[in-house]
Parts: sequence; C-alpha cells; structure tokens
Amino acid sequence: MRQYKELRKLMFAYNVTQTTLADIINRSTDYVSKRMLAHKPWDMDDIYAIADYFNDLDPDDLPMPYEDIAKYFPPRKASKKGWAA
Repeated sequence: MRQYKELRKLMFAYNVTQTTLADIINRSTDYVSKRMLAHKPWDMDDIYAIADYFNDLDPDDLPMPYEDIAKYFPPRKASKKGWAA
C-alpha cells in the first residue's frame, strides 16, 4: 500500500517534490524520503510547516486546512514489530 496517498496527490497537483518539502522544513531529502515511506514518523512542526506552505500557495482554497491534517498525515499505529502507517 502506498503511504501518504493524499499528500502525494496534493504534491502532484501543486508540482511539489520531496526536495521541495525538504527545503520547506529545512531537512534533507533522505529525511523526507524515510517519512514518505513510513519508515520514520513525521515531526508535528514539519507537518504544520508543510500545511502552511500548501495553504500559502492557494490561500483562497486552503488545500491543507489544519482540521484535515490527519487526511494527509494519517496517524501511525504501534505494533510489536515497530511502527506501521
């Protein structure tokens, strides 16, 4: 199953790459890649920075309102083997 499907759709719609996300949150592309693959959890500050970026791109539409953040960054579940998206 592809992780962060809704986020990927939004990235495609606004022509935003993982490199762009990395620049937005002042992190490496490796950092973003590990999160997009659900190998590591997202930091809440990063999530809000990404939401602000998308909302600044289209302030009339607000593509990622705060109340919908879970749609783009679904909660992860703990398991005995580690974290799963």
